[in-house]
Amino acid sequence: MGIDFESTGLDVKTERITEIGAALWDAITNRPLITVGLFLYDPATYAPLNAEVIRITGITDEMLKEFGTDPTKNLNWLDLFCKQHRVDFLVGHNSTHFDRPLLYAELDRLGVAAPTLRTLPWLDTMTDIPFVPEPDSRKLKYLAADHGFLNPFAHRAVFDILTTFQVLANYDIQDVIEYSKVPFVVVRAVVSFDDKQLAKDRKFSWEKIGDKTYSKCWVKRIKENQLDQLIKDCPFKVVQLKE
Repeated sequence: MGIDFESTGLDVKTERITEIGAALWDAITNRPLITVGLFLYDPATYAPLNAEVIRITGITDEMLKEFGTDPTKNLNWLDLFCKQHRVDFLVGHNSTHFDRPLLYAELDRLGVAAPTLRTLPWLDTMTDIPFVPEPDSRKLKYLAADHGFLNPFAHRAVFDILTTFQVLANYDIQDVIEYSKVPFVVVRAVVSFDDKQLAKDRKFSWEKIGDKTYSKCWVKRIKENQLDQLIKDCPFKVVQLKE
């Protein structure tokens, strides 16, 4: 089952889900079986959308007020749907850092048990596809273009999740499942200020890792089995950190 959410903002702990895009997908035929798009809205607890969210998603307060339905009811339905149709995995793009924590926070906020949604394993197409060669960008719109098609309605949930599956369909699902089990490590590029471009060119980002151990540094989150090759390829020292 592919799941994509649009929301009132980017803070997964506090923002609310405004749209669910769900697609039940057959990994043998690589075709959708059922697709569902729903607006979620509760007039008592949803604040007005800000201009940036409206610009990105095209979703307006008027749409939510007219077409949105009760979040608790819809999330309970989604959980039952996954159970009834014997879903094996939940799939999303950047779901590790957005869709999954956003979903869990919403379930907790509403007091929805959702035993199936809370226990199903996830595949994240941003990190769990063993791309060869490494794409220039793992953003969904660029991956779609790399695989020969375009998403006509980016940042609308149903279209995003179908785009996600169309990318995934180019890879053996068993390979993706096995690759998803490889743990992540965080590494630091040991570079001087003058050599920071060397780290940027290899997709390291300037971040703070951990609460106290490290100040900001050039870091990258990779699969553990990529570490040896990264060390060989980088013209600077690479140090593994504790995440």
